[in-house]
Amino acid sequence: MFRTNCAQCHTVSGKGGALTDGMFAPSLKDVDPKHIYEAMLTGPQNMPSFPDSTMPQDTKADIIAYLQEVDSASKQQRGRLHAGQHRAGVRGPVRLGVRLGTMIAIATWVAARTTKAKKS
Repeated sequence: MFRTNCAQCHTVSGKGGALTDGMFAPSLKDVDPKHIYEAMLTGPQNMPSFPDSTMPQDTKADIIAYLQEVDSASKQQRGRLHAGQHRAGVRGPVRLGVRLGTMIAIATWVAARTTKAKKS
């Protein structure tokens, strides 16, 4: 239900995002469940409202539980790389150097053998 009704603006992870006309959907991280529930009922700013006739209370509770689970999982992964993040490191350039060096050595070896074969 979150993905269907909320993720377009708040993203699947609940981090919030930019909307049109300079508006934005706020992050739902570390937000009290009571405030999330109230926002679903009232629909602040450009957010549509979801009264109990449109979305039952148990569905709202499921959405809040999902957000709490996502928030908990993100807190456990702090300091780790997430999709789309990069950490500068030494391994990449070293690997590139080793691969380029290997390719140059092979090319030199092949060229030397070819030159010897032509001379003989």
